[in-house]
Amino acid sequence: MSLESILDRIRREAQDERDRILNESREKAEKIKAEAEQEARRQAEILLEQAGREDELEAHRLVTKARLEQKLHILELKKQLVEDVMEKAFAQLPREILSLKRQIVLKDGALEESLDAARLKQELRPHLENYVADLLKL
Repeated sequence: MSLESILDRIRREAQDERDRILNESREKAEKIKAEAEQEARRQAEILLEQAGREDELEAHRLVTKARLEQKLHILELKKQLVEDVMEKAFAQLPREILSLKRQIVLKDGALEESLDAARLKQELRPHLENYVADLLKL
Protein backbone atom coordinates (compact mmCIF):
# COMPACT_ATOMS: atom_id res chain seq x y z
CA MET A 1 0.00 0.00 0.00
CA SER A 2 1.35 3.32 -0.98
CA LEU A 3 1.70 6.31 1.22
CA GLU A 4 -0.84 8.18 -0.87
CA SER A 5 -3.47 5.49 -0.38
CA ILE A 6 -2.76 5.40 3.36
CA LEU A 7 -3.18 9.17 3.56
CA ASP A 8 -6.42 8.96 1.55
CA ARG A 9 -7.72 6.28 3.85
CA ILE A 10 -6.79 8.38 6.92
CA ARG A 11 -8.47 11.41 5.32
CA ARG A 12 -11.62 9.39 4.59
CA GLU A 13 -11.68 7.99 8.11
CA ALA A 14 -11.12 11.49 9.53
CA GLN A 15 -13.88 12.84 7.26
CA ASP A 16 -16.19 10.01 8.32
CA GLU A 17 -15.38 10.64 11.98
CA ARG A 18 -15.93 14.39 11.52
CA ASP A 19 -19.29 13.72 9.81
CA ARG A 20 -20.29 11.29 12.55
CA ILE A 21 -19.38 13.81 15.29
CA LEU A 22 -21.26 16.60 13.43
CA ASN A 23 -24.32 14.37 13.04
CA GLU A 24 -24.23 13.42 16.72
CA SER A 25 -23.82 17.07 17.68
CA ARG A 26 -26.75 18.08 15.47
CA GLU A 27 -28.92 15.32 16.93
CA LYS A 28 -28.00 16.36 20.48
CA ALA A 29 -28.67 20.01 19.64
CA GLU A 30 -32.08 19.13 18.16
CA LYS A 31 -32.91 17.02 21.20
CA ILE A 32 -31.87 19.83 23.57
CA LYS A 33 -33.84 22.34 21.49
CA ALA A 34 -36.97 20.12 21.53
CA GLU A 35 -36.68 19.60 25.29
CA ALA A 36 -36.21 23.35 25.84
CA GLU A 37 -39.26 24.14 23.69
CA GLN A 38 -41.31 21.58 25.58
CA GLU A 39 -40.17 23.03 28.92
CA ALA A 40 -40.92 26.56 27.69
CA ARG A 41 -44.44 25.48 26.67
CA ARG A 42 -44.95 23.84 30.05
CA GLN A 43 -43.75 26.97 31.88
CA ALA A 44 -45.98 29.16 29.68
CA GLU A 45 -49.00 26.99 30.51
CA ILE A 46 -48.22 27.24 34.23
CA LEU A 47 -47.89 31.02 33.98
CA LEU A 48 -51.14 31.30 32.02
CA GLU A 49 -52.99 29.17 34.56
CA GLN A 50 -51.56 31.23 37.42
CA ALA A 51 -52.49 34.49 35.69
CA GLY A 52 -56.01 33.14 35.11
CA ARG A 53 -56.39 32.26 38.79
CA GLU A 54 -55.08 35.69 39.82
CA ASP A 55 -57.49 37.39 37.41
CA GLU A 56 -60.36 35.36 38.80
CA LEU A 57 -59.41 36.24 42.38
CA GLU A 58 -59.17 39.92 41.46
CA ALA A 59 -62.59 39.78 39.80
CA HIS A 60 -64.10 38.15 42.92
CA ARG A 61 -62.40 40.77 45.10
CA LEU A 62 -63.84 43.60 43.01
CA VAL A 63 -67.34 42.10 43.08
CA THR A 64 -67.11 41.62 46.85
CA LYS A 65 -65.88 45.18 47.29
CA ALA A 66 -68.74 46.53 45.17
CA ARG A 67 -71.28 44.53 47.18
CA LEU A 68 -69.81 45.79 50.43
CA GLU A 69 -69.88 49.38 49.20
CA GLN A 70 -73.51 48.91 48.16
CA LYS A 71 -74.43 47.54 51.59
CA LEU A 72 -72.61 50.40 53.30
CA HIS A 73 -74.46 52.88 51.11
CA ILE A 74 -77.80 51.25 51.97
CA LEU A 75 -76.86 51.34 55.66
CA GLU A 76 -76.02 55.04 55.39
CA LEU A 77 -79.34 55.72 53.64
CA LYS A 78 -81.17 53.76 56.32
CA LYS A 79 -79.49 55.77 59.07
CA GLN A 80 -80.30 59.01 57.31
CA LEU A 81 -83.91 57.91 56.91
CA VAL A 82 -84.18 57.09 60.60
CA GLU A 83 -82.59 60.44 61.47
CA ASP A 84 -85.04 62.32 59.22
CA VAL A 85 -88.05 60.47 60.66
CA MET A 86 -86.89 61.10 64.21
CA GLU A 87 -86.32 64.81 63.54
CA LYS A 88 -89.78 65.20 62.01
CA ALA A 89 -91.41 63.18 64.80
CA PHE A 90 -89.68 65.11 67.56
CA ALA A 91 -90.55 68.41 65.86
CA GLN A 92 -94.24 67.50 66.14
CA LEU A 93 -94.16 66.42 69.81
CA PRO A 94 -95.30 68.80 72.54
CA ARG A 95 -92.51 70.19 74.76
CA GLU A 96 -93.73 68.40 77.88
CA ILE A 97 -93.27 65.01 76.25
CA LEU A 98 -89.69 65.89 75.32
CA SER A 99 -88.82 66.39 78.97
CA LEU A 100 -89.50 62.83 80.09
CA LYS A 101 -88.16 61.31 83.26
CA ARG A 102 -87.10 57.74 83.73
CA GLN A 103 -87.26 55.93 87.02
CA ILE A 104 -84.66 53.28 87.62
CA VAL A 105 -85.46 50.82 90.39
CA LEU A 106 -82.42 49.78 92.36
CA LYS A 107 -81.97 47.34 95.20
CA ASP A 108 -81.75 50.07 97.77
CA GLY A 109 -84.26 52.52 96.30
CA ALA A 110 -85.14 54.28 93.07
CA LEU A 111 -83.26 56.71 90.92
CA GLU A 112 -84.89 59.24 88.66
CA GLU A 113 -83.19 60.75 85.63
CA SER A 114 -84.50 63.11 83.01
CA LEU A 115 -84.35 62.33 79.33
CA ASP A 116 -83.86 65.30 77.08
CA ALA A 117 -84.64 65.09 73.35
CA ALA A 118 -81.06 64.28 72.34
CA ARG A 119 -80.76 61.44 74.85
CA LEU A 120 -84.18 60.10 73.91
CA LYS A 121 -83.23 60.11 70.21
CA GLN A 122 -79.95 58.37 71.04
CA GLU A 123 -81.75 55.60 72.92
CA LEU A 124 -84.49 55.19 70.30
CA ARG A 125 -82.17 55.22 67.27
CA PRO A 126 -81.05 51.52 67.40
CA HIS A 127 -84.64 50.33 67.85
CA LEU A 128 -85.85 52.45 64.94
CA GLU A 129 -82.96 51.35 62.73
CA ASN A 130 -83.80 47.71 63.41
CA TYR A 131 -87.47 48.37 62.79
CA VAL A 132 -86.72 50.07 59.43
CA ALA A 133 -84.35 47.23 58.51
CA ASP A 134 -87.10 44.69 59.24
CA LEU A 135 -89.63 46.66 57.19
CA LEU A 136 -87.26 47.01 54.24
CA LYS A 137 -85.99 43.43 54.66
CA LEU A 138 -82.35 44.55 54.82
